[in-house]
Amino acid sequence: MQVKGLQQSTGVLQKLSLQQAVQQVIRQEGIHALWKGNGVTMLHRLPYSAVNFWAYEQFTQQWQQCFPSAANHSQDAVLRRLVAGGAAGMCACTLVGILSNSTSLWLCHV
Repeated sequence: MQVKGLQQSTGVLQKLSLQQAVQQVIRQEGIHALWKGNGVTMLHRLPYSAVNFWAYEQFTQQWQQCFPSAANHSQDAVLRRLVAGGAAGMCACTLVGILSNSTSLWLCHV
């Protein structure tokens, strides 16, 4: 939701508080307008989070197999989490980006 000032008949912008803006949206568009676009956001966030968690666990397991002598509470654990988290984020962004682009192309041709 974007909160913008209302332009009065004099052409001066009126600043609204968050509460006033929410009340105005409810008055003009109804309570359902507060969740407008939420479904599309969830269609993106759920696969992204699922891929991110899965990839993080996979990268962590691979790290522990390659470097079995490292303890969980050593400095190696910080590096392991950094590398696994970064790689998982890249993997999730790539896969969900491909999914989003292909879905957008599909919707344009339907």
